[in-house]
Amino acid sequence: MGRPIEFDRNEVLEQALQLFWNTGYSATSVANLVEATKLKPGSLYAAFKSKRGLFIATLDRYAERCISELQRCLSADQSPLNTIRYYFSQLILKIVEDEESKGCFLINTMLEVAPHDHEIHQRVMDYFSDMEGRFADKIKQAQSCGEIPENQPDEMAKFLMTGSWGLRIMGSTRQPEWQLQKMADHMLSVLTQTAAKPMIHNDSQGIMSI
Repeated sequence: MGRPIEFDRNEVLEQALQLFWNTGYSATSVANLVEATKLKPGSLYAAFKSKRGLFIATLDRYAERCISELQRCLSADQSPLNTIRYYFSQLILKIVEDEESKGCFLINTMLEVAPHDHEIHQRVMDYFSDMEGRFADKIKQAQSCGEIPENQPDEMAKFLMTGSWGLRIMGSTRQPEWQLQKMADHMLSVLTQTAAKPMIHNDSQGIMSI
């Protein structure tokens, strides 16, 4: 039996990630992956079992990077509210620097792959939940020191997550930096509002109620 080919796993995952990110899961063939990673098909299958296995490994790599970056920003030596602002300023910077306008790999995966793959769908949702929880913790800290009114930190965390997705999607349409920053400033201003307005909904008889 031949000796297994040794390779740098991190380097291979990064090459595969960039390929999946640029072309999408369905449009990426094993031949494309072989060309990008410089590994033979047998070596890829031995290491990752399948194209899907390699895709999941790249998804995990990307998500862990996103969570690490979020935590880095939220741990900055600033007030709790300003660490949130800092995160969004860094996010906008990354969006603007992405000349290929690839968008967010997690969001792209949710749109392309997750609707047809329950495991991958749940995996992405778990990562989103992790990030959302970190936002909620920081919002609670900001509330404790009076920067943000006491008002539904978990819901506000969902709001921030939705805003971050929106910025990434808008960034993929090549919006200018000032426009993205304006959107972020408006979104973050909601955090400091004194109270949330009650949701208006229709009751069973179609009458508007609060």
